[in-house]
Amino acid sequence: MDESLYENFICNLCLEPYTEPKSLPCLHCFCLECLLQYLQSRQPTTASPSSVLYYDNFPCPVCKYKVRLEWQQRLSFANLRSVVDSFPDNFHMVNLMQQLDIRPVTKFCGICMGDDIQSKSVSWCQDCYQSLCESCTNSHRTLQLTSDHTLIEDCSVKGFLFANNAYPCPKHDTESLRSFCNKCKVCICYKCHLTDHKNCEKIILLEEAVADYSTTADLIIDSLKKHMEEMVLLRDKITKQRNTALDRRTSIVSDIQDTTSRLIDSLKMNETNLIEELEKFYKEEDAKREILENDINDTLSNLSETYKIFENCYRGKNEPQFLNLVNTIDKKIPDNAKKVKKLLERIDKEKRHFRFDMNTKIQECLRKLEGLPLGTVTITSETPTEEVGNDAIVRYNLPKIDSSTSMNFIETTEVATETALVESKKTLQPN
Repeated sequence: MDESLYENFICNLCLEPYTEPKSLPCLHCFCLECLLQYLQSRQPTTASPSSVLYYDNFPCPVCKYKVRLEWQQRLSFANLRSVVDSFPDNFHMVNLMQQLDIRPVTKFCGICMGDDIQSKSVSWCQDCYQSLCESCTNSHRTLQLTSDHTLIEDCSVKGFLFANNAYPCPKHDTESLRSFCNKCKVCICYKCHLTDHKNCEKIILLEEAVADYSTTADLIIDSLKKHMEEMVLLRDKITKQRNTALDRRTSIVSDIQDTTSRLIDSLKMNETNLIEELEKFYKEEDAKREILENDINDTLSNLSETYKIFENCYRGKNEPQFLNLVNTIDKKIPDNAKKVKKLLERIDKEKRHFRFDMNTKIQECLRKLEGLPLGTVTITSETPTEEVGNDAIVRYNLPKIDSSTSMNFIETTEVATETALVESKKTLQPN
């Protein structure tokens, strides 16, 4: 037998095969005595059998899962065995060990122990159901009474004994299961036949029972194979449905993104066009204002120069130059006033501003867009052309702006934005 199989039947506390295995809520399994010793080791050193100690929980020795105890299980130190007994027996583990004929190895020779001698066992007699030391093994082979007994020499693997042909009776440890009771539908040993099943009419050998059940076994095998094939088909079908749903999801995500992109691209295009028109009008108006600003700066520069020269002559007591300039400058005062007036008129004429008026159709679209989903995702049993079968599919529908019109939201928006561009070009022109 593969050595890894033995690992499944080893108690993690004693590293020996399970004896009366008990299962914890975390599903880890331990020998009854091992679990009892484990709980006792967790008792305070001052505890006495008469002291009442209550448990709330204790950790599993393997996974550290907190095993919570019911109030009935919170017993005193003297009744810890009752706590251990309250955990369920692992009958599945017991049955597996019985079916595989895996038994705990007796550490010492079962024959020598009667003489207060503890000799290490090296073999197992399948007929005597006893472990043997090296000396007893040699004697077992030479004695005429036991020379034909079956000895299993390799009994040290992981603390287990595996016998190929013997199945121990759960009621009588020294006997193997040899017969089958047709009335009770159980396997029995020789002692069971003489005691519990002495009144049962039909007792047959295990081989005969297996032969009697061969037809039923074949039907069960065929039925299981059929069910397995059906499960494979169902698994393939649900896998196909999942793959189809994934493909549909990817396709619908693409549709939603394309719809959003169309809407955004349409608005971006109109945004770009309107901004370009605005820039065109702005540059034209700014060029006019730049010319006017230059004229104002030139006039201001001339006036500043004249003011500076005239003031220096007047304040500097330069009488000849002052007298020559006073009449000339005095005559130009009316001309300067006229220039200021004309420049003021030109400024008032250029006092215009830009304005953007949203198209009424766009405003209507935006109002309807508030609270309006981009579309709907629904599940339907209708089969699209690219699908095979009657599987339900997911569909993405574009919303309608108005139930009375067949134009969807995107088409309405595109038409509205194109119209808005034409009208906005007029609106953008300065007043």
